[in-house]
Amino acid sequence: MSVRIVVGGIFGRMGSRVAALAKADPAILVVGGIVREIPQGKPAPEVPLDVNAIPLMEKADVLVEFSEPKATLKHLAQMAHFQKPAVVGTTGFNPSEIK
Repeated sequence: MSVRIVVGGIFGRMGSRVAALAKADPAILVVGGIVREIPQGKPAPEVPLDVNAIPLMEKADVLVEFSEPKATLKHLAQMAHFQKPAVVGTTGFNPSEIK
């Protein structure tokens, strides 16, 4: 059985690296990538992409988040709704966002 992950910030340095490493590991299945916008002319990972995180989160066991603070906070609230865990590697939070 594979752990199903959704990657927030899948086009960033860390998000793309997580997706690539997960693809090479049979114990992990990337069910999708959350993006700000569907990029034009940029090579897309071989996973579904969506600007709406909810459909991807429904399919995932865990969120791996490497986007930006505002998006991360939104994604964490959405995952909490599903009572699913998240791993956050996003940087740049201000003190009020950390709280």
